[in-house]
Amino acid sequence: MVHPKKRIGGLALLWPEGVDVSLQSYTTHHVDAKVMFDRRKFRVTCMYGWSEGHMKKYTWELLDHLVNGNTLPWVVFGDFNGVLFPFKKEGGNGFDFQVAYDFMALLDRKDLHDTGYNWYRFTWSNGRKYKEHIKEGLDRFLCSDEWSLLWPTSRVTNIIWEGSDNYPILLDTEPASRQAEKRDHVVKFEVVWTKEHTF
Repeated sequence: MVHPKKRIGGLALLWPEGVDVSLQSYTTHHVDAKVMFDRRKFRVTCMYGWSEGHMKKYTWELLDHLVNGNTLPWVVFGDFNGVLFPFKKEGGNGFDFQVAYDFMALLDRKDLHDTGYNWYRFTWSNGRKYKEHIKEGLDRFLCSDEWSLLWPTSRVTNIIWEGSDNYPILLDTEPASRQAEKRDHVVKFEVVWTKEHTF
């Protein structure tokens, strides 16, 4: 766990029993690990990008440094503090094309791609109202082609939650099996139950 500075930043990488995780490196802006799960070995990196405009380049430089020499399927996720597309920003200053260009150029050079998302397109809000309200899509999952081959049906969902200015993003690696599991555990209401004295 990387603790926040006051109310800014902070990272935690948690995993259940049965998942083999080997921590590789960490700073106040990333946690990097190798993972063995379901007989598949891959790399996981969680990021917290620099928020100040003149320091955003350090986020791309850190990501560039981490990718060097990587040979494993790789998934990178977190708050990159950078908006990739104009439709993922509303309010505030105009869309920063230079930040988007630098980010996209890095992803292209390092063969990483955005996994996309379902549901809500914004992942951050300043919580203000009317003309001062700003919403942006800062959080995302990135992955290599090799990682996509490990979980070809994986799906990312952006979740609206008012408990923080950043909304959670959820990666489900096997959504189809999850739906089947739900169907297998459906409980149907039976009218006869109402005749039980304990009902």
